[in-house]
Amino acid sequence: MPGGFGRWRRRFRERGFRVTGPRLLVLDVLAAAKKHLTAKEIYTRVVERDPAVGAATIYRTLDVLVSMGLVARNDFGEGFYRYELIRGDEDADHVHLVCINCGRTSNIEREGELTNRIDGLTGVLSAEHGFEVDGHRLNFFGTCPICRKERD
Repeated sequence: MPGGFGRWRRRFRERGFRVTGPRLLVLDVLAAAKKHLTAKEIYTRVVERDPAVGAATIYRTLDVLVSMGLVARNDFGEGFYRYELIRGDEDADHVHLVCINCGRTSNIEREGELTNRIDGLTGVLSAEHGFEVDGHRLNFFGTCPICRKERD
């Protein structure tokens, strides 16, 4: 099992949750994923490894993992959620670029001018609305370069 399991086990115990096989399997599936997965995709991958795990267990597990801050639930306007593992504090604040044509999603890390602008926005939210921002998830919707090239 990957080295992340020790960190995950500690998080479960610190928050009073039991460490279960299905919970660790879901985390492992998300850790190995190269894209944001739907609950159905997670279920399919988990059942390949443990056929005894039911769909309801997957949905409950995802709710627990999201509430613990280990997994992010993303709404990209498709009518269902996609999930991704939050690998650390640096992973919690990134931007998604979502293609409305093909559904391709890219994670853009905060750096340079993007960081300056996002920090400025969080400053405005604090100054004008008294809101203390602890983190954010930004999604931008448009057309990816591949779809634009095919269109043109």
